[in-house]
Amino acid sequence: LGFYLSGRPVDRYRRQFKGQNLRKIADLIDPALTKPEAVRVAGEVTDLRKITTRKGDMMAVLSLEDWHDSAGVIEVVLFPRTYAKALDAFAERNAADPAATRSLDEGEIVLISGRYDESRGDPQIIAESLSLDFTAAVAADAVPQPHDELEPVWAENGDEPPEAINDALDGDFPPVIDQLPPAPQPDDFDPLEEPSKGPILDASHDESVPNTEDEPAWVNGDGQLSMPNQEQREEAKPRTISVTLLTSDDPQKDRRKLQHIHNTMVSYPGSDRFRIVIVREGDSTPLDFPTLTTNISEALQNDLIAIVGSDEFIAIDQAPS
Repeated sequence: LGFYLSGRPVDRYRRQFKGQNLRKIADLIDPALTKPEAVRVAGEVTDLRKITTRKGDMMAVLSLEDWHDSAGVIEVVLFPRTYAKALDAFAERNAADPAATRSLDEGEIVLISGRYDESRGDPQIIAESLSLDFTAAVAADAVPQPHDELEPVWAENGDEPPEAINDALDGDFPPVIDQLPPAPQPDDFDPLEEPSKGPILDASHDESVPNTEDEPAWVNGDGQLSMPNQEQREEAKPRTISVTLLTSDDPQKDRRKLQHIHNTMVSYPGSDRFRIVIVREGDSTPLDFPTLTTNISEALQNDLIAIVGSDEFIAIDQAPS
């Protein structure tokens, strides 16, 4: 029937939760209230969606229902590194109790620490940790600090998006196409200016673990450097990453998603090209940014998956020479 006759499962933990610095989810999703940057929330997992990245790593997006009486619900994103740590937490709990068979699934009670984010359209929490220990209270200054986000040029200046983007969202569209279009060079809009350099966002970054994934191929196993030869340089041709954005009935939400896709692309400096394909009522409109570049990487693809919901909306092609 959709409700509990004898209270909710999360009610068993009210005493532990009351003594901690936990936010009300109802306050986080209330558009009239000022939002904190770093948050801690607790509640019941009411929905769980697992996503496999292009590299085969698992991540998850879950819905969390608050333990407070208001019972607000918010989406929580667990990128691969955080998701793996969450699974480890359940494995450790099961190892301590041979009779336990708990797993990250619907009905579990969890405590999430992370940062509030609404740049993907709807309010979300980007999780930095998931805990099953509800006994230790945590001081407010122990909440993880968020990363600064790089805004596109028009957002920094408080302006509306370029006219071409508004036209793509609100105007007429060409006939439906079955595949992502080749990279056209539109003359009817001014390219976006190169944004000022800012921090590179990587939700899977953990300063306590050395990052070896980004080492160039010419770093030898002994740490000695040898320069790439001409053949290697010729093979490293730029590529193009295309992201498909399916529009909704909320133009403002779609515009925020579009801005965030662009924001994410330019926050990864590199020599690759990118394209955003806007799909509205079955019609597709490609947007190319000939003066801007990105760096196609696993971290970039994970960030884009969190925005558009699935890697089926992301395609990578060899850029034309």
